[in-house]
Amino acid sequence: MRDRRRAGLGLLAAAAVAAAALLAPGTSGSFTAAITNTTDTAKAATQFTCSDVFAAVRTKAANTYFEYTLTEAAGTTGAADSSAAGNPGIYQGTHSTDTATPTACPNDAPKVAYAPAGTASAPQYVTTTNTVGASPTTFSLVVWFKTSTKSGRLIGLGNQQTGASGIYDRQVYLQPTGQLSFGTYLNGYQIITSPSGRDYADGLWHQVVATLTPGTPNTGMSLYVDGALAAANTAYTSAQSNTGYWRIGYDSLGSSWTGGTATNASFVGSIKYAAAYRYALSPGEVRSMYSIGLPA
Repeated sequence: MRDRRRAGLGLLAAAAVAAAALLAPGTSGSFTAAITNTTDTAKAATQFTCSDVFAAVRTKAANTYFEYTLTEAAGTTGAADSSAAGNPGIYQGTHSTDTATPTACPNDAPKVAYAPAGTASAPQYVTTTNTVGASPTTFSLVVWFKTSTKSGRLIGLGNQQTGASGIYDRQVYLQPTGQLSFGTYLNGYQIITSPSGRDYADGLWHQVVATLTPGTPNTGMSLYVDGALAAANTAYTSAQSNTGYWRIGYDSLGSSWTGGTATNASFVGSIKYAAAYRYALSPGEVRSMYSIGLPA
């Protein structure tokens, strides 16, 4: 019995020595582990979709003009207004869609974009149901777009709900150079344009935001592209007295707006998440909208 106890004690001592050696300074070890997260806590804890960002902005923008995801199925006649403005959109002309990936706002469902391909004789576009009312002096316009066509009116205000407006401004459009411009009119053309040498008709998704306000901050006209300020003019603080409808994808666009170069009034490409607000978005809000909507 004594021999067996001594043997047992010897084994215990050997095990203790081995354990101490593993913990001794100057030694190292490694391990591997797998962590499984069955709940998407990132999505629940923070803004994850473009719809989330729109909802957050909407709390500041009382009486939003409209918010359209433009993700309706092909052939749908109405564009749902996700804000409380009660101002649904109307698809004018043929309503086709783009389901290709990558797409803007990839975390939103469905992964569909509006794909107007109108011509001068058969334009395709979206208009608000209700008129704007009093001429807006403070507002923000937001739209995601993709195109390979250099020219076209993305979003703006026109006095007609259908056809070509006779009075039009407060508009964002592509120049024949592929640059982006934001234009208003007040005793003359007030236009700011993204820097030369950058062509946004490159077949990739881009976000554009335009703001106008006579107040502070962000006084004047500002144009943001892909989350960054591309152009601004603090002297342009008002615009033409004009009521009418917000229009997306088409309206009058004379050569005076494009530096004397003829251009296409119809936007040809894809559009998602268009909105108009009654206040000037901050640079931080613009960056947030862009980072959430990055194509994937």
